[in-house]
Amino acid sequence: MMSSELQTSVEGAWVSRDTLDQWLNRLQYDEYKKAVCGVTVRFLTAEMSYRVGVVHSVAPPLQDGTLLVDAGTGPTEVVLPKNVSNSLFKKHELSDWMLTPLSKQDNIIKRLDEAAANVQSLRNLVKKNGKSPGAKPATPPSSARGGVPVSQVSVPMALPKKSTGRSVSAGATSPPADAPVLFPHALMIAADGTALGHLPVSEIVNRALASVGDEPWTVNGLSASASFSPFGMGLPSLGVFSIAAEGSTTAEIVKQLEQDTRGVCGVDMRVRDLMASCVKSWKKGIKSVGKDFPTRIMHLCADVQKLFQTESMVLNINSPTCVFGDLHGNFGDLHYFMEKLLVFGDINYTGTSFLFLGDYVDRGVHGLETVVYLFCLKVLAPRQVFMLRGNHESPEVNGDVKQYGDVSFKHEVMTKFPGRVGEQVWETINRVFRYLPAAGIIDDKIFCVHGGIPRFLGGDDDRLTTLGDSKFPRLQTIQVQPSVFQQESAWVQKCRKILEDLVWSDPADRGSALDDHGFGDNPRGIGLKTFGSRAVDNFLDRHGFTHIFRAHQEKSNGVRICDNARVLTIFSTSDYIGHQNGAGVVFVGHGSIRLVIKEASA
Repeated sequence: MMSSELQTSVEGAWVSRDTLDQWLNRLQYDEYKKAVCGVTVRFLTAEMSYRVGVVHSVAPPLQDGTLLVDAGTGPTEVVLPKNVSNSLFKKHELSDWMLTPLSKQDNIIKRLDEAAANVQSLRNLVKKNGKSPGAKPATPPSSARGGVPVSQVSVPMALPKKSTGRSVSAGATSPPADAPVLFPHALMIAADGTALGHLPVSEIVNRALASVGDEPWTVNGLSASASFSPFGMGLPSLGVFSIAAEGSTTAEIVKQLEQDTRGVCGVDMRVRDLMASCVKSWKKGIKSVGKDFPTRIMHLCADVQKLFQTESMVLNINSPTCVFGDLHGNFGDLHYFMEKLLVFGDINYTGTSFLFLGDYVDRGVHGLETVVYLFCLKVLAPRQVFMLRGNHESPEVNGDVKQYGDVSFKHEVMTKFPGRVGEQVWETINRVFRYLPAAGIIDDKIFCVHGGIPRFLGGDDDRLTTLGDSKFPRLQTIQVQPSVFQQESAWVQKCRKILEDLVWSDPADRGSALDDHGFGDNPRGIGLKTFGSRAVDNFLDRHGFTHIFRAHQEKSNGVRICDNARVLTIFSTSDYIGHQNGAGVVFVGHGSIRLVIKEASA
């Protein structure tokens, strides 16, 4: 039942986009975090539909005020302030299906009423004082930025002050949150087309100003409350740098930008250096990259794990995107494809997203370089690079030296880093694997997974609802011994079976025995499943999908199309364990699905 009491409480805690922007610009960081907790917002989802939810917290790490919102399934919605509705509370805009999930939250009325009182007090404070005492824009202190990927941080900038008689107000209005920003390094290309690396923008500015001079910046008739904020750090999080006083030259502005962002840009550069080390290790061997390689890897893992922890188990991805299947430590094929697909060899200049379907390690000699390279891409472009979990991204598989021998991932890491260091690197990477999402959906139409669709036993079909639940456990190991499984709760058992099916199942062979729902036993092992045409039909129809993209099986040409061209198996490593097979990648964009196939070596 939808009570008027709930509507009244939602209205009392209602916050618009303008209010959020006001708090973000006028409150201290800790004040902003406290202010937003518990308020209600109407926001635009990735599926371009509006929902209503309660703000749980500021998204870690802070992304220009980005919020984690609970719309009824836990704090799983990552919402930018610009995607919050700016309209006043209107009952006719709130349908029952929006509010019903909120009504199921514990003590929701009491919590909303408490938030409403806090909202009103903050509004009165801001209205009375103009800003909170001692306030500054709600960006985290420098200590909160250490080790955080450059694309996730906004940085305040204090420019050199000059005594010119007039100054820009400290409370200057910032440009829109979605305004384009200038990154403080330029990608340089030689005349022959060779990438030379990144050059500080100040050097570019100095070259340009050598012949024309450099005039100090002035307000030029603008009001004292105006601001000049041309610089920012990374995408999609757009940081703002405001001038503290007029009279600074262009060269001074840019130089100060680089000085104040050296630590943050350093993260970006360190990640790029680590990517280069992966390439060097692949070409020249592990001894060519220095003794600090394992330490750098573990630092990277700490950064990338934070990103995966904020993602749902089911990703929503917009095309255009390139989809990769199994890589299995074949760094050569990965490097070949990425060289062709990355504009100027740089993810941040590329307009395409990338989805990797799992199985990055085992059965290849460069699993370490492969997974570290992908982690680097994720840190550099967290909204462009997506990684799913495969059955080999679990320690009971990639640590099974008895089964896989010298092509086991653990054996590879222990060989490259002998002793306790090797164990630490292997354990650290597996801790990251624990948080990898299990499925992705491209344009609401293509279901992407490593293995296949979860089994259906009849009754209510809650397979994807369960997977998308914020309470879905991030399991360290996908498969456990029966004695361990029997001691787990019914909820964990259910989730474990769903995850197991997602990473282990295969399309059924023609003529194999299937149950009434289209599922059968998988010869890979006891308890594993296959899925036939009936299972595919029901799954696609029930969820409105048109295709299933999966990996998990070697195919002679890198791609196999089956089940009336609705299921595509993608395998992106050629010459797999000595076989003469090709490697495939699938491009989705502009209303079409296109195959890219690298043929096997002769």
